[in-house]
Amino acid sequence: MSFTKGCFIGQENTARMNWRQKVNRRLIVVPLARSNETRQRVAYPELGLAVDHLRVDDVTPDLMPAWLPAPDPS
Repeated sequence: MSFTKGCFIGQENTARMNWRQKVNRRLIVVPLARSNETRQRVAYPELGLAVDHLRVDDVTPDLMPAWLPAPDPS
């Protein structure tokens, strides 16, 4: 990826992630019973799970994957 050449699709999001090191939204696997239908991208009823597209600030600590650091409060 080059940050010196012309425009490309997703340029603003990519630049923000690179320079501010901040991601506003994530895809999170959640229990189906706790899934927000308006934020749901896919549901797996046989597993009791769904994938929701959530703002990082809206992800409760119990849903946060162990590998994902807690959001910076600043």
